[in-house]
Amino acid sequence: MGKNANEIKEIVDGAFKFNINHTGKNSEINYYDIPLDVINQNIKQKQVDKNNEKELDKNREVGLAHLVPKNIVTSTDSSDESMFIIGEVQYRITYVNTDSKGRSSTSYSFYNNDILVTKINADNSLAWMKKLPKAQRGGAPNGNKSFKFIEGKNAMYLIFVDRIENLELGSDEIPKIFIESLFVKGHVTAYKLGYSNGDVEKISLFDIKNIKGQEINFTLDNLFSISSDEFIVELYKKTDKKNALVRVKLE
Repeated sequence: MGKNANEIKEIVDGAFKFNINHTGKNSEINYYDIPLDVINQNIKQKQVDKNNEKELDKNREVGLAHLVPKNIVTSTDSSDESMFIIGEVQYRITYVNTDSKGRSSTSYSFYNNDILVTKINADNSLAWMKKLPKAQRGGAPNGNKSFKFIEGKNAMYLIFVDRIENLELGSDEIPKIFIESLFVKGHVTAYKLGYSNGDVEKISLFDIKNIKGQEINFTLDNLFSISSDEFIVELYKKTDKKNALVRVKLE
């Protein structure tokens, strides 16, 4: 049996922002490195030690592997021209199995892990970066993995499915992985991130299989923002075999 994570292990060590002037050319490019203390949060001590060693060697990169951009959001305050870049760690592991007759089969595991949120001020200076620990795995690229962005008046909300054991994690604790399956329990969870200073609060919203005694099926793709701090989600109620719309107010 063999396996590989994507084809190349891409290391992302920061974000960048560029402005385009009236001629269509880049007038300015600004780079923002991910602080080492942010990278080292919620990972194994062995990896922390490796990162600290790499940081001393200018020829070796320290960053987050497989980080991809998901959302670019501008401030809701008209007097504030800051912006937010939201990225997520995503990768696929390929497994190739060969039986005793030489026949091969291939299977995949898809991962959606930590979220990185970067706030850039109107003057292009870095306001803050926050790494939000998350660990999810499934056998398909879609489903109840990743997250949904909900805009709020004073904070943003990142909605995702998690294990209830992860609700309160210290910065040195590793999140338990949510494995997407019909038989795995999970909770719809939100990271609430204050726009101004990046204060983080983690909130458990509801069980993905049961709401107030009603057996349900939950799908993240059926969740939609309807106004500031508010979303609706379509659920399938197993009890009476009907779909229902549930409205959730976050603040």
